[in-house]
Amino acid sequence: MRLTVHLPDKIAKEVKTLAKDQGLSVSSFVAKGLEHYINETRKKKHAEKILKLVGKVHVSDDVYTLLDGGRLDDRF
Repeated sequence: MRLTVHLPDKIAKEVKTLAKDQGLSVSSFVAKGLEHYINETRKKKHAEKILKLVGKVHVSDDVYTLLDGGRLDDRF
């Protein structure tokens, strides 16, 4: 899909330089950068949901003992 984006000159020059240094076209470089940004944004969104849930969950006092026991079971 074609998408037109206007960038400040300073950023556009940096993008061109970095793309060239990595042997990529500007389009590929920008697509990879946007993909990375989108993935990181999704991770943060999911992490925030998890952190909200953590406060609502009771964690057993012997959690470390239970985890260690589970790890031992995985070895066999």
